[in-house]
Amino acid sequence: MSEPNSVQKSRLKSGYKKVVGVNRRRLLLRTAFVWLVFQVVFYLVHIGITSDVSISWIASCSLILTALIVIAAQRNFATRWLGITLMLVVFISLGNFSFEYGGLDSPFIIFQLFVPVATFMLVSRPAGWVATAIICSYFAVLGLLDVFNVRWSHHALAAPYSQFLQTLALILVMVCISGIGWYYSRLYDRFYFSLKKTNEDLQRTADYKSEFLSSMSHEFRTPLNAIIGFSRRLSRKGNEVLSERDIRSLEAILRNGELMESLVSNVLHMASIDSGDITINPEKTDIFRLIKQSINDYQPQADAKNIELRFITCDKLDAEGRVLEANIDSEKLRRVIGALLSNAVKYTEQGYVQVSLDYGEDWFEIQVRDTGKGVTKEDIPLMFDRFKRLAEQDRSANIGTGLGLAISLELVKLAGGELSASSQLGEGSVFILRQPRFYQ
Repeated sequence: MSEPNSVQKSRLKSGYKKVVGVNRRRLLLRTAFVWLVFQVVFYLVHIGITSDVSISWIASCSLILTALIVIAAQRNFATRWLGITLMLVVFISLGNFSFEYGGLDSPFIIFQLFVPVATFMLVSRPAGWVATAIICSYFAVLGLLDVFNVRWSHHALAAPYSQFLQTLALILVMVCISGIGWYYSRLYDRFYFSLKKTNEDLQRTADYKSEFLSSMSHEFRTPLNAIIGFSRRLSRKGNEVLSERDIRSLEAILRNGELMESLVSNVLHMASIDSGDITINPEKTDIFRLIKQSINDYQPQADAKNIELRFITCDKLDAEGRVLEANIDSEKLRRVIGALLSNAVKYTEQGYVQVSLDYGEDWFEIQVRDTGKGVTKEDIPLMFDRFKRLAEQDRSANIGTGLGLAISLELVKLAGGELSASSQLGEGSVFILRQPRFYQ
């Protein structure tokens, strides 16, 4: 039995979080390491140009915290909190540099653009939007201070130093943009090949399943043919020599053998659909006559349960002599109608089963309505699932694989049509088949 959708979604979400968590940890470690190297290089360049070995307390804290983040990331600490801490460190450090060295004209200001991008990648989407709002607010504050002619700093940058930092900033920005592009390109390639491999594995598994079902069904069919054949022969000639009890047992053997043969046939048919061996063979068909023949096939079953089997046609069909020509696969349509009638008669204990026919210039619609037990709205999609048995209904007396409606749905889709259902628990169900009259 398949898992509920909630369980499947939970498993998918858990797997997604696991994969994303691993990727974020790797990216966090690399980002923290790059930021650490950037600070060290900047400090060394600062010493080389100014011969000033002093360092501000903000820069000192940034170096220490970044080093701790690198160590913590290697020891599997919480990735999200490490990412938030790193982004705060980067923002405060760059914000301080920008404020001290020129505001909006500072060579450091351009690096602030990467804080929201990195937050999206390292933390989460909501955190990324928060970082975006903070950076925009910071730019607005710098702009207002510039409007009011606030003198930015007593740390004026020398021309060579300022030009060097601007050049370095442009190079690093280019490297960061290229790095982000490389990262997502590589991530896309990995995802694509992983998805391709998964699809190939699923297709291989489906092929194995179809081959197994086909092989096993053929193996079942051989002894079943012998059982059914000998049972029919005995039932014809055994009335004179067998007791009444033996005759009933023989009838039970024959009935269950025929049922098993039908089940095996359904499994084979579904395997053929899965493997793509089923094709549509259109031919000129009278749909009205085909429906009448299908109803006649199930009339004995309806009579045995004292159920009325109705056939209602539209007025325009009556005016045309009750002939509705179409170019369709009559064999497959008859199988679908038979499955709908069988399902309706099987699960209707009293009342009626009604078949109605309507059509247009290039389409026709068949409705099969019953007064059976019906199902809840939530269970309607399950009726078309393979091997699905609805648990809330007492169906112990109705043996089957649950493949009839699933096969019908696939055959209708193959012919370019639609098969839908509506139902209300305790009042019955309606199945609607709508299909093109002329298959192309």
